[in-house]
Amino acid sequence: MNRLDELNSTIRTEKDLKVRTGLMAVRAVLELGHSTENMAAVFDVTARCIRRWVERFNRDGPEGLRNKPKSGRPRAVPAGDIRQAAAELHRKTSLTPKRLREKIIDLAGVRYAVSYGRNVLCTMGFSKRIPDPVHVNASTNQQCTRWYEETMHPVSRLKRRGFTVTAQDESFFVNDVIRGYKLWAPVGKPIHVPHAGSHKKAVGYGAIADDRTQAFRIYEKFDTAAFIRYLDELRHKYGRILVLVDGAAPYRSKATMDYLARYHATVALRRFPIGSPHMNAVEKTWRRSKLDTLVCKYHGSLEGMKKQLSEYFRTTGFNLDLFKYLRRCLLSKIT
Repeated sequence: MNRLDELNSTIRTEKDLKVRTGLMAVRAVLELGHSTENMAAVFDVTARCIRRWVERFNRDGPEGLRNKPKSGRPRAVPAGDIRQAAAELHRKTSLTPKRLREKIIDLAGVRYAVSYGRNVLCTMGFSKRIPDPVHVNASTNQQCTRWYEETMHPVSRLKRRGFTVTAQDESFFVNDVIRGYKLWAPVGKPIHVPHAGSHKKAVGYGAIADDRTQAFRIYEKFDTAAFIRYLDELRHKYGRILVLVDGAAPYRSKATMDYLARYHATVALRRFPIGSPHMNAVEKTWRRSKLDTLVCKYHGSLEGMKKQLSEYFRTTGFNLDLFKYLRRCLLSKIT
């Protein structure tokens, strides 16, 4: 089949009106011998357009008359593509207007301004917030639920024997100022807070009991000796105690195991599942206590800070429900 036969066959089967019009003009010039000027008047185009159609047909055949993709960026990226890119970045916890802009460039080649990305995210219901860190060894909801179901039976048995159930944790308090929440000041006047650059620290041991009482003590070190001293404090305060702790080294040391064997009738330890701070009520107290005692407040010495911490924990009641925190895994499972 020669080029003209292919032309006639394509005209009969072509569905694109613009391509079919160009093929008819080319046939009139090449097969019927009409001039480009006359065909320009018939098809209401310029003679230059007719000559270009003929050149493209001679070079590429009927396919040469089809419009090729134009160079340059499209006018806009479909909203669905932007929404999909934002959802993909959100799943990777790396969604920012700048990264959304880079993602759109990779997908569609369109270079939007970063401010446009912020506006798009706002219209999509996103807001700027600080992410909450989650430890890589965090327990799953199923692991916490299984631990709760396995633990509540021995806990109930110990409570019938007169044991007080307590959740225990520790935290470090560094003797230096922490810049936290914003303070008010006259416009144009800065706020200065003394800063010592000190690395001296004290360790706070805290326990919340099932009757909502609490026991906080301040020690110099976080080691086995300090923990055993703290267990003695709890034993003298509550009598028989069941202490729920995490998996820190002092709680698993040989000296601690020997202490528990010696006082097995009055002291029992049971560990939380690995990576489950949300189940420990004491974790809630550390953030509040540091906001109240360290943020934008300067202590002249380590002893002064320890004295203020002791006074703070002695006079502040947190009134937390121990079992409410233990049941968090079950509550999240229900909701």
